[in-house]
Amino acid sequence: MNVNSDTILLITAIVVLVELLIFGVMLQRQHLFRWTTFGFWSWAAMLLYFVIAPLSVFVGGDKYPYTLRMMIGGGVSRGIWIAFVIVVGIAVFFRVYLSTPVTRQKAKLKPLEFHLTPLTALIMIILMGFGLYSLLTFRAGLLSPTGDVIISRGRFVGSVTGYQSVAHVFLFIPILLLIILRSLPMRVLGYFLAAAYLFLSLPHSYSRFATVSMLIALTIVITMQSKRSWPPVLGIASVFFLAAVLQIRGHTSWTVSSSTAEILDISSQIPARASDIFTQADTAMLATFYLESFLKDTLTGFDYGLPMINYLATGWIPNRVFPQKYFLVDWLRDLQGKTYPPEIDNLLIGSKSSLIGSFYSNGGIVAVIIEMALFAFLLRKLDGMLAESSSDILRSLGIAWLSTLWMVWGSHDYWGVMLYGIMALPALLIWLFTPKSRSSSKNYTLQGQGIPVDVRTASPQG
Repeated sequence: MNVNSDTILLITAIVVLVELLIFGVMLQRQHLFRWTTFGFWSWAAMLLYFVIAPLSVFVGGDKYPYTLRMMIGGGVSRGIWIAFVIVVGIAVFFRVYLSTPVTRQKAKLKPLEFHLTPLTALIMIILMGFGLYSLLTFRAGLLSPTGDVIISRGRFVGSVTGYQSVAHVFLFIPILLLIILRSLPMRVLGYFLAAAYLFLSLPHSYSRFATVSMLIALTIVITMQSKRSWPPVLGIASVFFLAAVLQIRGHTSWTVSSSTAEILDISSQIPARASDIFTQADTAMLATFYLESFLKDTLTGFDYGLPMINYLATGWIPNRVFPQKYFLVDWLRDLQGKTYPPEIDNLLIGSKSSLIGSFYSNGGIVAVIIEMALFAFLLRKLDGMLAESSSDILRSLGIAWLSTLWMVWGSHDYWGVMLYGIMALPALLIWLFTPKSRSSSKNYTLQGQGIPVDVRTASPQG
């Protein structure tokens, strides 16, 4: 049998597919194969990056990115090794996720409804003001920025800070809170703001993840409010349609006035360019994994989690306040140096090897096993934030995090930490000025694993 890169790529996709089908059945048995769990969205992301994307190259896509990077990384042996790492990582993740009990998170907040007070309303207005300014300026392009936007090596070094550029994400929590509220006028306002966010974020060439995630967040809310496992078919179709349009568009900019016409034009191209949706660099995580793992194993050495530690410790400080905030990242880069040709470096610019690949960069397969287990444990606990009896603030944050999980799985660990931190900031500010519960802060273990529990009766609902 002639084993080449195509064979390894095909075998990898098939083996991972079988593994995911097995764990999909196990998720279903525990009522966790649902639109509203972190387990399902992790499963879906793994299916996209390690099964659908590589299989798509066999039906009209370009195999060259996979073949080239595998060959540079050592050939067939590299492909076999990475397939093994992925299979082990997925197995560890789902075994830990399925065996971890979920608890309703309280955070000293009263269960269920969030009541707007004058102070919390003011905070939400301020947050939405910052978010709308960022949306109109840096996404829709309707306002001119008051300063220079200069990005060097992925860092904002001009007068415009990263917070100003990404403050549009601040809108997630206020919008979701308004929609969750029991007041019809507030819900209408929330849906209106969500629609405005979707429309105004379309023009930006790099708004794909935020725009699609907002739509996913809306489908999650609708699913939870209807007490169903899945959103309406139209909701699922809308998510796939928008993702397909933006993927085919690529990193090109639109204007607000031309967005509708551009969407209609690209939508007519979807049948003919279906393979392009899954074969571009945004989903070719496996190809990057081959090359990046080779560099870490043989040339540069591992990162040992230093980038994530650096981002956690000082990444949140504005660059103008602390220009040397990425001192650990810079020190590691200088220490490892560039011991490979610039042609290889060019193949890695803007590409990502998935979250599993990011874990591998921290310490090989040992780091993958440890960090996949920790991440699975954390995500299972986050499921408790979406329990029906959880507080509205925590539910809105849980929905925001869940809606972006598909993109976190396709990126670096430190990027996911920064994104989740930015999304949590509005929830934290609102929480600080929300009346706290005087009852015990004990967390209740939810019965039935995937079934929401009403703590007023301490019994599973439905």
